[in-house]
Amino acid sequence: MPEYFIPGPAALRALSHPVRLRMLGLLRLDGPATASQLAQRLDLNSGATSYHLRQLAAHGLVEDADDLGDRRERWWRAAQSVTSSRWSEEPEAQALWAGFGQAAVTAQVQNLVHGAAEADEIAPDWQQTVTHSDLTLVLTPEQALEVRERVDRLVADLLDEYDVPDRERPHDPSDQRVQYMVQTHAFPRPGRAPRRPQPTGDER
Repeated sequence: MPEYFIPGPAALRALSHPVRLRMLGLLRLDGPATASQLAQRLDLNSGATSYHLRQLAAHGLVEDADDLGDRRERWWRAAQSVTSSRWSEEPEAQALWAGFGQAAVTAQVQNLVHGAAEADEIAPDWQQTVTHSDLTLVLTPEQALEVRERVDRLVADLLDEYDVPDRERPHDPSDQRVQYMVQTHAFPRPGRAPRRPQPTGDER
């Protein structure tokens, strides 16, 4: 059963930084690591990765992996498996939620592009699991929310039924299973949804 993290405004602001988001993703997918190991994977210096790890830790997103560390190296692990953010009626929260969404989509698109690029190189039994599709529906806001909730229920069922990457331990090379990425995106066609009302002078 995956552990969920529901970020507040401060955590959303921290997660909107692309390096922190990628770092958290690596810890969730590949298991615990040191700042030096993450620096090598992200092509950064260890001082920068240490700083970003401390920022993530301050918001409860990563924690010390004391069982793996020693006096020379400090190991870190993701504190949860999944981040679940939700829209809020508060204007400030909406801006933070949108900023986090942009950072998350950027990271997801990178994985999507890399996956598509290597699709013709992977084994045939894995090639047949790859799919890329989209559809456009004509909906009211209420219908669109129903569609999103149906997708959310499917995702929740998959998370309940299958294993997620082990954030507690480094990757076990003897495990022959492969991490299989499922992404979901649903949104109004850009430029078509009505804009929200702008506050008047008295409301600012």
